[in-house]
Amino acid sequence: MGKQNLTPFYPGVISICCSPTPGVIFSPCRGSLGDSNLRRRALLASAPLPRPTMNTIPTDVLVCGGGCAGIAAALSSARNGAQTMLIERAGFSGGIITGVGLPYFDGLIEKATGRFVVFGIARELLVAMDAARPGARHIDDCRPELVTKYWGSVLIPNTDKFKLLTDSLLRRQGDNLQVLYHSMACAVETKEDRIAAVIIANKDGLTRIVARQVVDCTGDADIAHWAGAPTIKLQPLMPMTMHFRIGNVVPTPETNAMAKDVLIAAHRAGKLPEFYGPGLILPLPRMRPTSTRRGCPAMPQMPPISPGRKYRDARMPGPSLRNGKRKFRALPTAI
Repeated sequence: MGKQNLTPFYPGVISICCSPTPGVIFSPCRGSLGDSNLRRRALLASAPLPRPTMNTIPTDVLVCGGGCAGIAAALSSARNGAQTMLIERAGFSGGIITGVGLPYFDGLIEKATGRFVVFGIARELLVAMDAARPGARHIDDCRPELVTKYWGSVLIPNTDKFKLLTDSLLRRQGDNLQVLYHSMACAVETKEDRIAAVIIANKDGLTRIVARQVVDCTGDADIAHWAGAPTIKLQPLMPMTMHFRIGNVVPTPETNAMAKDVLIAAHRAGKLPEFYGPGLILPLPRMRPTSTRRGCPAMPQMPPISPGRKYRDARMPGPSLRNGKRKFRALPTAI
């Protein structure tokens, strides 16, 4: 390595310019270079610097969160002529359907009567996925193999196709709609009891989004809470729902019952102490598992349900979103 030049880069951060590899940046914490004297010299040399100027982007409507609610809000806003920006922390839209592993549309159909009570963009998505007939008004207008009448829900048969569909619908509004994936809201600015700007973070750093109207579709009411709106934190908190998927499974009529019995037995034996399910077991073939470390103990308990088969995809690739939040916030009025 060549000569090391300590140059102030940002308060508390050192930029090491080393020939022939310049621009290596590290944080001066314990173990960074193993040289406490170097850290002291760097701190003495680093004068407080002004924070980098944030870019400011104006828009009419800012939608925070690209799940199903955010998709509907952004499409509706853009289709009605408003300049709209949608931000989503994942690299795709769809929220709970595409990122969590719960590929259902529920809350659209009244359980008691089977009639649709929510139409608009929600029904448009079902029709586009070939899960419902055009103009569907009743649960019987949906494909019967996708319907769970007990819950009044409709299964989305292919989550990757759903990603492509929502991306396509969003792109069609290109003149009025800008989508920023891998972007997370991290703060708000308020003025006279209104949200004046939302600060987002992504690979471009921090950016101020100044919007005339902000729609909070984060799922946790984060934007509203940061802005000081009244929120409620319920007790007890709902536990996290851990999903995992196991591939190379041939569904049989006995699959659900067998899988549930195995998980219940593992819980009683103390192998799944935080298990409170089993909830829904979906024997869908060729599906990759997604979950977190707390879901891992359940996977070894699952025997080959189909005769002669062993589970091939016992992996948990990321990223994945979570179903159920660390905290629940509810606004007194709907957004």
